Amino acid sequence: MKRKPIYVETLIDTDMETLWRYTQSPELHEQWDLRFTSIQYCSEEEVYESSQKEVQRSASEASDQPINEAQHGLGEKNRPTEGDAQSPASQAQHSLDPKARPTESPTPIPNHEEPAAAGKTQRFLYRTRIGFGIEVKGEGRCRANKERADGSRLSVLEFSSDQSISLIRTGGGYWSYRQTDNGIAFSTRYDYQTRFGRLGALIDRLLFRPFFGYATAWSFDALKLWLEREISPAISIRRTVYHWTAVLLLAFLWLYQGVVPKLVASHTGELELIASMGWLTGQEEKALMLLGIMEVALAIATVVWHRRPVLYRTQSALLIALAGIAITAEPSLLLQPFSPVVVTAAMLGLCFYGGATLHLLPQASRCHRTPQNSRKSKKGGVSNALHL
Repeated sequence: MKRKPIYVETLIDTDMETLWRYTQSPELHEQWDLRFTSIQYCSEEEVYESSQKEVQRSASEASDQPINEAQHGLGEKNRPTEGDAQSPASQAQHSLDPKARPTESPTPIPNHEEPAAAGKTQRFLYRTRIGFGIEVKGEGRCRANKERADGSRLSVLEFSSDQSISLIRTGGGYWSYRQTDNGIAFSTRYDYQTRFGRLGALIDRLLFRPFFGYATAWSFDALKLWLEREISPAISIRRTVYHWTAVLLLAFLWLYQGVVPKLVASHTGELELIASMGWLTGQEEKALMLLGIMEVALAIATVVWHRRPVLYRTQSALLIALAGIAITAEPSLLLQPFSPVVVTAAMLGLCFYGGATLHLLPQASRCHRTPQNSRKSKKGGVSNALHL
């Protein structure tokens, strides 16, 4: 099944050195990138030990027998060498450096707050929490090139995960930094191979890859807001949660009001209320059904067009009109525990909050998802990505 690599590009009004630091320093990178919970630069020895611990943990979960290093090939004599047969994940890992084993004196670990040195391969470990206490771990290598002839910069990486729960087996890609008159054109292109055969490929194509692409684009826009407007990613995430809470609650109320008292249980008083107006004699049931369908449509529109301010203004006017008509036709409604005034006030508050939280939210659609030259790769897979 052919895979389409993920591509995201945005234009950020900042200088090259600042963007480089915010994207190449792990402690800054992990703040704005939704794909990672934690990124840690480390030495060859640390990566090796981390991978062996993961193998031991997986083996211990699959067997009740004690884990023995000699039994499972984890002893010193059984460490992989350059000529050994390797898994795809190990091949990606060892293809970056002819020395498969760490040296006795590993290179010093760079300060976590600083980018990796240009031209040198840097090992890293990453973790991503996916909820319910589940965490995906992996490793990779990256190399930064800060001295390109045209003034642009490039950072190339390969990554892999040995965890059986990780859909991604191996992958690779790049980050590109290109100076323009209006700022830095920051782009990424990456691809990966999946586990679980055809089922994994199908899940990736229908769900995981679209979500991963969206998360990448959203993260790029969050970075743009951080550098251009000084809005930290933590604030952007919090505002997004608040906004979607208001949107989903408002959509739920429209849906409930449209389905339950109008389409499912019209005998609860809605039909009598319309009949008491005397405007639609003989057509009360049809009118109630149309009103219910309209409110269901508003629920859908609230989710689909939640970024449009006119949506909240229109709904506010409609809520006030519906409440006014209901109270005019039946003033006794004001005395009921959940009168139209109470429900309308709550929905008006959600409309206000939904519209108020629109300003300066990260938006994936602001990023380009195809290269400027629209060149498409003829083959999928990590073989099309740049490698170290």
